[in-house]
Amino acid sequence: MTESEHLSYWLKQLTVQNVDDVLLVSSQQGKTYSTTCRPNCGLSFCHAGRITYREGTRTVVSIPGYAMLLPPGAAYSLRGEAEGCFPVINFTGQSSGSFRSVSRIKLPRPEVFLSKFAYLYRLNLLPDSRLEQFTVLYDLLALLVGTLQRSQPALERALGGLLERVADPDLKTQDLARLSGWQVDYFRRQFTARYGMPPHQYLLALRLKQAAQKLVATSDPVAKVAAACGFTNPYHFSRAFRNCYGQPPLAYRRQKQLGF
Repeated sequence: MTESEHLSYWLKQLTVQNVDDVLLVSSQQGKTYSTTCRPNCGLSFCHAGRITYREGTRTVVSIPGYAMLLPPGAAYSLRGEAEGCFPVINFTGQSSGSFRSVSRIKLPRPEVFLSKFAYLYRLNLLPDSRLEQFTVLYDLLALLVGTLQRSQPALERALGGLLERVADPDLKTQDLARLSGWQVDYFRRQFTARYGMPPHQYLLALRLKQAAQKLVATSDPVAKVAAACGFTNPYHFSRAFRNCYGQPPLAYRRQKQLGF
């Protein structure tokens, strides 16, 4: 997986346990700081100025237009290269993903992130605002996930092909991998990491959702609905539909048309 994919997975699996600090840090030229084990997660923005982070021989620079994600347990040093202001959110959280290096994320609209930070900063000064703080922080993290995922055009091409051919019973994972330009096994791993399920399960879920909509909106026979949604065998369609919705297609239609 690429660094963007690792970060995206880590963020999607993250459970925030506490908002520890919401700070406006002033950086002075030549000022240094180091840690051998960061105690919590950090999300930093750059309103103005420049800071250089160093992890061994690796260097990452914080400048306007980028966010810095600082993982718990990281060991790094930093140095102020130009005087400026750096909004910082320190928070405690757990994730099943792996993330151990200071990472920089380019922001498509930095003003949106800075505006949300300003709101979180005000909330952090108020008592009894824990729930609101969690909501704003999760909004920020979701925006970062979206930013990271939009940087994967290969998957966007494959998803576009899937949506265009959702009713095509001959559509295979190999066809989608070809659109992405990746080998099938690698494509399957990347697709699963981004969308939470393998391509064939994503396609099945989409077909079943469309079938459920057609069952309610039309009076077409079940076999016709199945065929229109990419299923070649009505029996297999009915079994898959029942596994997903808990009842056979006709029972689902009757229930929905009665308004339940």
